[in-house]
Order: sequence, then structure tokens, then C-alpha cells
Amino acid sequence: MVFVGRLAKPKNPLFMIDILACLKERSVSLLMMGGGELDTPLRAYAKSKEVEHLVTFAGPLPHCEALKALCSARVAVMPSLWEGLPILPKEAGYLGLPVVAAAIPGVDEIIEDGKNGFLIPAYDPKLYAAATNRLLDDPSLALKMGAQGKQRVDRRFLRRHNTQAFIDIYHSALRNMLTASQVKK
Repeated sequence: MVFVGRLAKPKNPLFMIDILACLKERSVSLLMMGGGELDTPLRAYAKSKEVEHLVTFAGPLPHCEALKALCSARVAVMPSLWEGLPILPKEAGYLGLPVVAAAIPGVDEIIEDGKNGFLIPAYDPKLYAAATNRLLDDPSLALKMGAQGKQRVDRRFLRRHNTQAFIDIYHSALRNMLTASQVKK
């Protein structure tokens, strides 16, 4: 598993340790990339849950190194408490990596539950662990979801597809403004 994000409350990194504790019988490893005020408490929490040997704390990495690390993972997990339009599920999707994430606004614009990942409706580590296990136990499902994630990101979030849509919106707005100003004359 991989977690990428600030080690701060909104990203919910301590909850990642709870998820990992549910998976420790499997010896699932967790790569945590990011830095922040919860770094020290996170390490202590991993030790208290007896999973510190399963966690690699990579700290904040340059973007290109973080992307390489994402490529080495089998599933990205994102238990954020709130988000805008997050980058991680877009980058993971583009790299063909399925995502297990909180079913929250913003994330649900990128992840389609059951298609390119799983959206978990509650903060129950057993639910996250079950979704992660499902992907780890079924490589063909993980590959299928990864491929669908890549397609979704390609269609909805890449500049080459969206630039023309924005231009069309601006042209339409401009035409409407010109039409409205002509009607007023």
C-alpha cells in the first residue's frame, strides 16, 4: 500500500496505521510519503500498534520520486477527512494504480466506486482493509480498475482534452454577452 500526502489531520495519516493493523496478519507493507506535524506521533502510533516494521516512512519526496514510488505500489489508500479536488487519485489513476479512498466530495469526482477503485463510506479500518485485500487477492481486478482509472483521468482531467472544452465555454459566454448587449441597444 502507499499513502502520499501531508502528515496532517485533513489527510488522516494516523488512520492509515489502523488500516495497516487490520492487515498485519498478511504482512502488507505501507509506504508513507509526506511530512508534517504528525510525523513523530505517526511513528509512535505505528509502534504502539506493533506495525512499525511494516511501514516505510519516506518523508517528503520530490515529485518525480513520489511518482516512481507510486508505480511500485499495488494500491493507493487515501482516507482523507476532507479534500478539494485531490491530486493523488488522479496521479495514481494515470499510472494505472487502483485507489481505496474515503467517499467524500472531491474524491468522488475522480474515483468511481467499483470501477477504478473503492470509495469507503465510513472511517472503519476494517472496511478499508477489506477493499485493499480484495485488490491484493485479485490481481486481475486491480489491473482492470487501474486501466479504468487511467481512462477516466485521461478523459476527464488531462489538459489536452479539457483545453478545448474551456475555450468552447468562453466562446459561448462571449457570444451570449454580445447577444445580450445587442438586445439592449
